[in-house]
Amino acid sequence: MTLYGQLSPKQKRSIRNDIAQIISLKGLTFPKDIDEMRVRFSSPEKFFSPRIKINGRDVYLTDDGAKSARRICNFITQTEKYRRLLTYNDIFHKILSEFERWINDNLVPDDKEFIEPLGELLSNEIKKHTFLCRVDGISLKGIDCLSLRCSTPLGP
Repeated sequence: MTLYGQLSPKQKRSIRNDIAQIISLKGLTFPKDIDEMRVRFSSPEKFFSPRIKINGRDVYLTDDGAKSARRICNFITQTEKYRRLLTYNDIFHKILSEFERWINDNLVPDDKEFIEPLGELLSNEIKKHTFLCRVDGISLKGIDCLSLRCSTPLGP
């Protein structure tokens, strides 16, 4: 099942609204100079505000925009497909990169157009990871390969 298929209609509707929020002027802020940035990031929690690059320039998400991006991330981390395979941070950064791509292409996606390529990005991210688990009580001396269910761990 695709990522889009795992989302409920209510989540899809919320994602559609969040996409519109982030891509609007309510979701993005364009600081012009250092003084404007100093005012914007006056508190420590705002200093690390999520940002994307638009035409080579850093553009920051407003509080509402960051809240919308986090809500999308929360929906995706709850899906069966990605719940245990990717961290919140992995998913959040892929969401930001997908927004960056759409905005740089001067396009506004709907929920399905946004989620389907995001699902591909996240699946490719899983392929990059190596999963390890500790097994106690088994001596692997002289064993080249040990098969556990559908995965095959490599020996030392």
